[in-house]
Amino acid sequence: MFLSDVLNRANRNEVDPATARTLAYIGQVLGGLIERSDLEKRLETLEAQAKENSR
Repeated sequence: MFLSDVLNRANRNEVDPATARTLAYIGQVLGGLIERSDLEKRLETLEAQAKENSR
């Protein structure tokens, strides 16, 4: 949603292109961090389940 909003606002000339580029970059970085964070949580859960099942 955020990135599409930035793109739409830039397309309507409501946001400076440099600002839009910066916001898009920050959005991509944050998205990657969230994705990796979710994967880390899932891995921890799977490891805990595997450890419990091996007992």
